[in-house]
Amino acid sequence: MAAFNEVCTRTSALARLHTITLAVHPDALTADWARHVAVLLSASPLTVFQLYATTTATRGTALPVKALCEQVITAHAHRLTRVALHRVPVAFDTISDVCRRCTELQQLFVPARSGELVRIFHLASRRQT
Repeated sequence: MAAFNEVCTRTSALARLHTITLAVHPDALTADWARHVAVLLSASPLTVFQLYATTTATRGTALPVKALCEQVITAHAHRLTRVALHRVPVAFDTISDVCRRCTELQQLFVPARSGELVRIFHLASRRQT
């Protein structure tokens, strides 16, 4: 990811990128990888951000996902209409951050425990008032 990031940043290859879907093995989802992805996407006018783990994560990947989401949201919150995080552990505060800061959000796909669904619903309904 570091080399890909360097080439794309140097050539402005992703300057018009609106949608990205990243599929990654959970073992590759590290803080270093997340940092490179965030830098890679920083100059793109993203409206859709999707992250998929190729298998269900068995170790703690929540921290790199949280850091990546925070950085992507900070750069693109005013444009993001869809955020999808599949098969990766996502802390409720990360979901809350997406709901709070992504003012144009229309679609949200996240793993959630049944008890969290009501909390997510309340977050979404507060945005509409």
